[in-house]
Amino acid sequence: MISQTDPESMTAEERRREVAAILAKGLLRRLRTAESAASSPAKTVSRGSKGTGYFFL
Repeated sequence: MISQTDPESMTAEERRREVAAILAKGLLRRLRTAESAASSPAKTVSRGSKGTGYFFL
């Protein structure tokens, strides 16, 4: 879990761990999004967008 501690009061090691946790959560979210997009049909882009009308995550 991301801490609610003021970064100025954290040690360098605590800040490194905090940043690593944030990056890891973002990476996991991206991988899960890519997996679910690969297992579902292509979705159309909302009105007014340019291009082919499809997007892939």
